[in-house]
Amino acid sequence: MIINKEQRDCILENCEIGKELDLSYIDKEGDVKFLQYKIPESQMFQWQYCGPKQLFRADPVWKSWDNKPVKKMKWSKNLDDFRVNEILCGFGEAIAPIYEANTPKTWFCDIETEVSLDGFTEPETARMPINTIALTKFPRTIVWGHKPLTDEQLQSIQNKLDTYANGMTKGYKFEYRYFPNEADMLLDFLEFIKDIPAITGWNFIGYDWLYIINRCKLLNIEYKF
Repeated sequence: MIINKEQRDCILENCEIGKELDLSYIDKEGDVKFLQYKIPESQMFQWQYCGPKQLFRADPVWKSWDNKPVKKMKWSKNLDDFRVNEILCGFGEAIAPIYEANTPKTWFCDIETEVSLDGFTEPETARMPINTIALTKFPRTIVWGHKPLTDEQLQSIQNKLDTYANGMTKGYKFEYRYFPNEADMLLDFLEFIKDIPAITGWNFIGYDWLYIINRCKLLNIEYKF
């Protein structure tokens, strides 16, 4: 399953400026993999219809989907998606994995924020600190926090996790990542998730993720995704 396709300027083997295709996809194991390909100058063209006076320039083999004559137009800007897919199809079975309907490994996330006298803070303002961030995917459950916990407290959480829902969560391993302040906690969390294929949760995009991003802005934390 393809996630994203990008084109960027690069230097080709003949020392001319060309394009590099960077493609990310999900493999059979649910991980993100990457394919990079420098597009040769000979492939840097777009197909265009031939007008009545341009038939002498029509390609002798290829026609458009509606059976009209087409010509190759030299192109220096980004190729459109149809042309990129045509280039990819030229690899045959070698690139079959990028088109497989694979499911990404998905983590579930939830945050807990400090509550003011006015109630919960809206994610657009994110004016109250984030106290904890929880992330889980069997067999790991990780919680980031800026409150120290004793060994007894950590073991108690693990015990409750083992017995929760009649033992349905047995096998999960609890991990607590303590940081003395919110900024360091957020930095570690962002570093951890940069290679995760997918994250979801209850209203994750509309609340949790928006809150995290806006807290980063308030704390002058640089984030890149």
